[in-house]
Amino acid sequence: LKAERRVPSREADEIRNANAGGRSMENWESYFCTVEDERAFIVVNLGLASEAPMADYPFLGYVSFAISLPDADGFPAEDEDEALNDLEDALVEAFSQGDSACCAGHCLSDGRFDVYFYLRCAEAWHERVTAVLNGRTSHDWESGSHADAEWELYHEFLFPDDYALLQIHNKRGCAELLEQDDDLERSRIIEHWTAFPERDQASSFISAAGALGYTADEPVLEEYAPEPESDNSGSAGPEV
Repeated sequence: LKAERRVPSREADEIRNANAGGRSMENWESYFCTVEDERAFIVVNLGLASEAPMADYPFLGYVSFAISLPDADGFPAEDEDEALNDLEDALVEAFSQGDSACCAGHCLSDGRFDVYFYLRCAEAWHERVTAVLNGRTSHDWESGSHADAEWELYHEFLFPDDYALLQIHNKRGCAELLEQDDDLERSRIIEHWTAFPERDQASSFISAAGALGYTADEPVLEEYAPEPESDNSGSAGPEV
């Protein structure tokens, strides 16, 4: 499975942006994870996070396709992968008209390809999906909808956890290096910084890191001031 192929196509992004009512909420990312003990691949629009939940879209609608020939991980072969992406794009084009829905993402796992939309109105959802897919696919599929005013599926299922966010940031970093013709196989030093309120804590951390094979500098005392939005009752203090 090629991760970049699971991200919605440029044409689909243009359709979404053209029908987004002036909103700029497109930030698509993908990551691997585990769903109910099965390997999964999720594509999510992180751009919705700053607005979610959106009161105008209180319903969740989904379309679930059965993968015809899943591999050992439950993922499709390349040809079927492209066909499923085309079906998603067709759904996006249809339901983005009139700003009636926004696509939150999709999940590929355990022989299923599930696409998720947030809807202004859930009435006749299955009929609307049928009108789009009729004659387009021989895949078995099902659809459904229910109220999700708090966007729980987006926040608790599609949105990446801390580890997945690290995957995403690492992928972005590698992409930037490749754009600069960097050799990703070249060994290099990666530095990390950690702050502690007490020197003893910093020293204990250095000892533990050294036991794991890391090289650490001696702790340095630095002065810092609270951020403007933090409690103004505090004063500048030490940080190790």
